[in-house]
Amino acid sequence: MTRPLDATRIGAAAVALVWWYEGLWDKVLGGSPDQRAIVAAVPWLPARAVTAAVLGIGLAEVALGAWALSGWRPRPAAVVQTGALVAFNAGGLAFGAAHVPDPAGMLVRNVAFLALVWLVALRTKGSAG
Repeated sequence: MTRPLDATRIGAAAVALVWWYEGLWDKVLGGSPDQRAIVAAVPWLPARAVTAAVLGIGLAEVALGAWALSGWRPRPAAVVQTGALVAFNAGGLAFGAAHVPDPAGMLVRNVAFLALVWLVALRTKGSAG
């Protein structure tokens, strides 16, 4: 039988993997051209800044994954992850909706992902900080 702490660590690893996939594969390594197209659709972002913006977002997502996996200050980590995901989803839908293949599916997946983020944060030992 899996102990609660073990299940929490498995959940944290799953959260980290999602962030690493989205950040490293989709953005830094260019595995998802839609991601670049969404950022390029931001009207006030100059074309010359798109690559840097995509890389910056990708590296931030990789860092969020590392933070989630570390277990350090899990509640603030969950707040930051929630804010980032809400901002990314809102920006993607506001500026690049034409490049989001399944907006409703994206939102459903991200609600489920945030449920896991918060479950991990609230179950992590010392989660008050």
